[in-house]
Amino acid sequence: MSSPHIAIRVGQEMDVGIVEIQDLLFTVSGPTAGAVLMEWNLHESTQGSAGLWDSHFRVGGAKGSNLQTSDCPKESGTVKKDCIAAALILRMTRSSSAYLENVWVWTADHDLDRFSQDQIDIYAARGILIESQGPTWLYGTSSEHHALYQYELYQAKDIVMGMIQTESPYYQPVPRAPQPFIVGQFPADPDFTNCTTSSATCPVSWALRIIDSSSVYLLGAGLYSWFSDYSQTCVDNDLCEDRAFEIEKSFDIWVYNLVTKATRDMVSPAGEIPTYAAANKNEFLSSLLAWVRKSKDIIGSREFPGFTMWSADVEALSSLPSACKTSLSQKVKCDPWAKMFLKDTYRGSLNNDTLIDSICDGTCGASLKGLFDSVQTGCIGYNISGSAPTKYGGQIWSGWNETCLKDPATGDYCNDVINGFSGVIYTKDMSESKLCSLCFVERLKMMQSSSYSVYDKYFQADLEVVHAQCGLSGPTTMPPSLDAPPEFPPDP
Repeated sequence: MSSPHIAIRVGQEMDVGIVEIQDLLFTVSGPTAGAVLMEWNLHESTQGSAGLWDSHFRVGGAKGSNLQTSDCPKESGTVKKDCIAAALILRMTRSSSAYLENVWVWTADHDLDRFSQDQIDIYAARGILIESQGPTWLYGTSSEHHALYQYELYQAKDIVMGMIQTESPYYQPVPRAPQPFIVGQFPADPDFTNCTTSSATCPVSWALRIIDSSSVYLLGAGLYSWFSDYSQTCVDNDLCEDRAFEIEKSFDIWVYNLVTKATRDMVSPAGEIPTYAAANKNEFLSSLLAWVRKSKDIIGSREFPGFTMWSADVEALSSLPSACKTSLSQKVKCDPWAKMFLKDTYRGSLNNDTLIDSICDGTCGASLKGLFDSVQTGCIGYNISGSAPTKYGGQIWSGWNETCLKDPATGDYCNDVINGFSGVIYTKDMSESKLCSLCFVERLKMMQSSSYSVYDKYFQADLEVVHAQCGLSGPTTMPPSLDAPPEFPPDP
């Protein structure tokens, strides 16, 4: 699960040509936790020359899958490791375009090859991830029962989606999204950190997310939620989940004929008042004929516009695979001051409460972690000019962690606490209360554990003094260099 593997790759990055795939079934024989069933890289050479139609993706629920009733019964009380079956079903990369028609992306909710059609628990993380710059058309497609999202458009443009359909997993919120998966392995993964621990309707997969995208035409969509932990009481109450459709920092978005069931919000623009299903009830379902804005209006604001570490088309990234470049070039949703953490220096007190509160916004930390995890997965085995691809993102994340560390007893930032210590020439001369304080100890331990900090022989000596005088133990050695060769050689 920690190392996604592509099963079928359609073209290489930047390939242009003709591929027509029809009447095929793509499936797995589990357990296949890291499977990416298809990565589509090809761009059409003429209109419609890159196409996939009358073809389906099926994960589990059939003979030969090793993911049937006897293997993965519903409500077993635990997530069975052997029933974790896919990381992502279909990825359409930045350089791709395609025409898709009658394509069903299905993680099984029941066993097709049993007469009783028993419900089963199969876990797949993501449905369809679209990063294509277009033109790309999806007509009559469906994505169902994936833990994080069914469709996600990230930095995509010129996309037409006609008559799409989704269903949330029947087992959620047991476990709660994103469990049992690791977020950040692919760009813009939702992390569900805004969900309270008591909510049963928040930690449920998104039907559709449109993030940092433009010129998207949604021409008919049915976004449905039928169960909550296999109970349909929520359908009667029209509340199986809070949200289905998110739009963030996108423009030129056109939504027509949207239908939802048992979701509180029909459309949830980030930072804005959602469009509520209850206000648009139409007999059994809720429906909207149109949801539109002016073409240049940004939909879904966020506190920080965000910045990127890399542009996907710079020469330094030219030899990297598409997944790696996409991960490196994703938006970092932080106060722009956070880029100052790229400096190789000790990250001390900023002496500015407003600035530090802005930098330490929780969204920033989640975004940096997502960037780091995504690059670590997507760029494994590669380097950039002799350094680890995670170097710059890791330096900012390390700086964020060091800067935002707090004393849990007082709520004060540790850098401010340490800054208030009276000066001594040698660390060994510090008073025990300060030397052994949580802030001083944890700060040194945090630096020692990260290759992205400025931990050196001087900080090493300080940590050794802390261990000796505070009765503590633990590693004090220098962390691995970021300039080491890649762990695995890149593919030829």
